[in-house]
Amino acid sequence: MRAEDLQNPERRPAAWRALLEFLGVDAGAPLPDSDRPHEVFFSPAADAPEIAEGTRQSLSERLRRETKFHQEVFSEAPFRRPVLRRVAQAFQMPNGALPGDGKPDVGSVFQHVLFTKDLSREPLYHRKISHGAGPGPRLSQAGHMNFLKDDAVSFDGYFNAFFESHVVERAGLSSIQLQLDLVGPFYVEVLRFAQGRAAQLVVGVTHDGGAGNEPFVLEVELSSDSPLGSRLAFHLTCLSKQGQLTGGRWWTTAAPRRPVQLDILACTYKKPEFIERTVRRIAEYPRLNRNEYFITVTDNASDLPADLFPYPNVRIVAQGNTGGAGGAARGLMEGLSAEGRARPTHFLLLDDDIEMEPDMIVRAMSWLRYIKKDHCIGGGMLDLYRPTHLHELGSKIGHPRLLSVSACISELELAPPGALDRLGHIPESHYNAWWFMAISREAVEKHGLPLPCFIRGDDKEFGYRMLKQGIPTLAVPGIAVWHLPFYTKISAWLYYYNMYNDLMIRALRFPEITTETLSDAVQEEIEHYLDKLEYDQAAMRVRGLEHFLLGPEWLLKVDCESRFKEALAASKEHAAEHRREVEPTNFNRHYEPKSKLDRLWRRWIHNGHLPLKWRKPVHTTSGLPRKVLHIGDWSGTDVTYFDEVGVKHAFVPGIYVFRKRPDVYFDLFARAKAALATLRREWPQRAAEFRKYDAELTSPAFWRRHLHIDDPELAVETPEPVTSSKPRQEMADAAALASA
Repeated sequence: MRAEDLQNPERRPAAWRALLEFLGVDAGAPLPDSDRPHEVFFSPAADAPEIAEGTRQSLSERLRRETKFHQEVFSEAPFRRPVLRRVAQAFQMPNGALPGDGKPDVGSVFQHVLFTKDLSREPLYHRKISHGAGPGPRLSQAGHMNFLKDDAVSFDGYFNAFFESHVVERAGLSSIQLQLDLVGPFYVEVLRFAQGRAAQLVVGVTHDGGAGNEPFVLEVELSSDSPLGSRLAFHLTCLSKQGQLTGGRWWTTAAPRRPVQLDILACTYKKPEFIERTVRRIAEYPRLNRNEYFITVTDNASDLPADLFPYPNVRIVAQGNTGGAGGAARGLMEGLSAEGRARPTHFLLLDDDIEMEPDMIVRAMSWLRYIKKDHCIGGGMLDLYRPTHLHELGSKIGHPRLLSVSACISELELAPPGALDRLGHIPESHYNAWWFMAISREAVEKHGLPLPCFIRGDDKEFGYRMLKQGIPTLAVPGIAVWHLPFYTKISAWLYYYNMYNDLMIRALRFPEITTETLSDAVQEEIEHYLDKLEYDQAAMRVRGLEHFLLGPEWLLKVDCESRFKEALAASKEHAAEHRREVEPTNFNRHYEPKSKLDRLWRRWIHNGHLPLKWRKPVHTTSGLPRKVLHIGDWSGTDVTYFDEVGVKHAFVPGIYVFRKRPDVYFDLFARAKAALATLRREWPQRAAEFRKYDAELTSPAFWRRHLHIDDPELAVETPEPVTSSKPRQEMADAAALASA
């Protein structure tokens, strides 16, 4: 195809046909009528080949890599017009119109039908209902589902069900199309599921096999009459000797409410395999239009090669270890000041220690296009090691006394049939964790960047702040990522940030909390960990309290990397011993005091830290601590009369041994007592000071200083990990560092 062929109206159709034939796509597809030259297909890279000089192989590969114009997408009939429309728009045709049938190009995919070969994750996608003579449907190398006669499959899984009640309520859609790319005759059923009700057959139709490449389409009217919400799912039964499902989608013909240009922001620290896999899967997903999103990877370790990703819409920004908050703030600032590319309308924040289906991006963009009013859009967290276990979907902040949080949906096993019934109705969340959370550019511009929390609490405060400004969070079932579980991140230094950030958030967002309520809650929290012999955790909380009392001026000046380095070193001073080689078989029961007098006595003797003659012997004859407990049964009342206790974590080999150390206990007790006395005197003053600096702490100007953006040498200086000869939960050190 030559430029002069496109410029000549008589030769233009033949030139386009030649290109389509070259790509191996349907020669009967509608053709754009454009006279722009062919270089529109290529990125502006200097090595872009000329068609006359490039070989068929190199051109085909470049078309596949640099555009979304290739057979895998173009073979799906619903995508044919959108793909051609993007080509036509690139050719700057008037109004982006397509010649041919004259039908308007309206509507878009809400979510695709997904398949998996991973048997441990299969219940999230589909499950076999029955099978004929063979073992049941199987996926081909091309990712298509092959059926034999009488094979039946349900697609009522977390990733393939269509949660209609949420779509009706939040997006206002009244109907949806189920489009299936079927080869051979099938019986297709669409069913409606709702908690407390039997499954309802919405439509059951026999597909005779059809003709050509057109999908099988079922139009379904959406319903919202179930008080607990409902969802749609489809079942397939093969009616011939062989059949195939090559793809499918839930498609809406409604026009979007707004355009979406998405900046995907991923902050990473020493997780190269995770972040590379995530970015590549997104960038190479053929059902995403590369012109509609941009990926910014904030590398807090500054160790990713600058040319790691060969995609024009992916950028790596190197900086020092500024935590998840610093990574998110930097990514947002990069998007807000974007030049030389499309300005984002929305941002999507991702963690680095995740695995995800790239179609989650498609779904998030669909929700952002169609939702009635501005919302943050959140996805759930699936346990990477228990892949059908939903750890959390949406969260609420509880009473400000403890700043506790509770998940809207938590610890839900999704594999059993009927488990999805609980997802029919989900309350509006206060926030969604940043493993997957989308927000509008307008919201960030109006209401500020994250607080400098480093880690722990940044997402909580950010979402709650948006909620108070009229931008709630919608946790969307059907969107989720697999995340490294938190039980692999056992590190005391995290609780330094927990205490500091919780106090800062209380000061900024909960002015109604009283001094007495706050100080009592902080005291109880510190004493709880002292009583359990977790001196490292108690020390981190005391340190967080002491630093909060230094006021916001200290936070404005402190170097976040040095602060992290010092907290990490301090957390190792009082660590428990991890005995990996010991596996207990017998466990003691948790002891709960039976009277108020008993509890007062234990408090008077500082839970056994005062010298006592009746302490139990330290070890049994087997060498184990005399008292060994499961982590869920462990409290301070279990260690009063023991000098050490063994604690078994459900997901960690061996046991942790905590020894009673009166010198450490009374040192921390005295520090806590002094800091609490200051807190009781100065809480109103400190809270008022933080509120005074609220706007500055969330401003781009502050973050530029805090991240050393204008000082390149400091910006990428990464501190060496702090080592200690004292044992400290070795299994968790790497995960804990990476979680920052």
